[in-house]
Amino acid sequence: MDVAVRDGARMLRIDCTPSTSNTPLFPVAAALQQAAAIAPDSSEDEKRSRAEQLLARLLPDDDIREAMPYLAPLFGLGTVAVPSGIGPAEVRERTLSTLGRIFNGLAVEKPLALVCEDLHWADDSTASLLARLSSDIGDKRVLIIATMRPSAEKPVLDLSAFATVDLPPLDPSASADLVRSVAKGRPLSEETVRRIVDRCEGVPLVLEEVARGALEGANRPVEATASAPATGDVPAPLLLVVQSRMSRWSRFAPILQSAAVLGRDFSRQLLERIVPSSRGAEVAEAIDVLAREGLLADPDQSPQERARFKHAMICDAVYTTLLSSDRRRLHSDTADILSRNYAGTPDAAPDIIAEHLSKAGRYVEAIQVRLAESASTAARGAYVETEGHCAAALALSRFRLLDQRVGSAIHEGTRDARRVWRGPSVGRAANLCLGDAQKLLLHFVKPRRDAVVPFWME
Repeated sequence: MDVAVRDGARMLRIDCTPSTSNTPLFPVAAALQQAAAIAPDSSEDEKRSRAEQLLARLLPDDDIREAMPYLAPLFGLGTVAVPSGIGPAEVRERTLSTLGRIFNGLAVEKPLALVCEDLHWADDSTASLLARLSSDIGDKRVLIIATMRPSAEKPVLDLSAFATVDLPPLDPSASADLVRSVAKGRPLSEETVRRIVDRCEGVPLVLEEVARGALEGANRPVEATASAPATGDVPAPLLLVVQSRMSRWSRFAPILQSAAVLGRDFSRQLLERIVPSSRGAEVAEAIDVLAREGLLADPDQSPQERARFKHAMICDAVYTTLLSSDRRRLHSDTADILSRNYAGTPDAAPDIIAEHLSKAGRYVEAIQVRLAESASTAARGAYVETEGHCAAALALSRFRLLDQRVGSAIHEGTRDARRVWRGPSVGRAANLCLGDAQKLLLHFVKPRRDAVVPFWME
């Protein structure tokens, strides 16, 4: 990719995340806002102006006016009314076809390289768009590189048109070679190399970081191979290395932990807001230092206003070091800041806000966000994402918040959604969503005299 960029190609990243799989076209919106130079603090007028300037380069004038009602949410603009008589399925179709023309326009300007990371987490609308782009490439100057985990389920994207490269774990010989290459001639005993290889199960990231940890420990095998409880998907050897580096830079540990709450890719400005005010000025220095330590990516590889963990597993490892009380506080603060100051930006996608609210223990608000967004996604024909929001809201029922306040909140959220779900051409997925919402209401609303009456019983 570096060669392509040096040769004049434009590179766009389509980064899919597990917390935004129900936000239609989330990674595409992030890429479009970056291409249009829309910042988190851009005003509504600035967003509209910059969006129109981008579209003016890529679409005919008449198409720009027709496109804005469908693209407005992707540029973080307030709702623009869709022409009357256009149903949800047609809204989705026009949105995807317009985006297809935009990407074709980008490829006409200069060669286009699309890097789609973690496609297994893609929302259905993004996967559909990428399927269209891959089938329409033809002789266009477009390269699509996608990474995804192997799965027993059907892939979100038909890979028959792609050249696929399977990346199994490294075998012991290749693992040992990788460890020695990290050492770069510095002393690392063969016994230490063997122990690292035995512990790291052929995962390149873990092999590299544990090898670096062993070198930093002055070639003491106990530091490279000590036992630690594995946490979730974080390998124990990697967790040990991350904890060691955080201990060495304990001054920046709270900043790094706050960043882990935001996710692998995060806004520097948002990080400055959620850390204590006395530490905000240290964020830039912390990012530089922690990048040199291998915990964060090289700042030169990210847009100026953002930063990124070197790998998702490193982000997860840092997150596990937080006390539960600190997690709840940081998630709660983040949800409030995003809702108040970042509306319309990818960082404040409803999926993300709902996730922060639920992890903060604010389940009622999380359910309200989920159900409100399920109505919005259904209105735009994104029925798979609609079902996902309802399923996520239903999952919160395990916390058994059985009171009148919760029942009222859910009833209010589904009241608007039913107008969409009961409309024409809602499709099978929307009907499933309605069933989920019904189950949710039945679970939360006790059969008592003052209970809220579900809408299907009215």
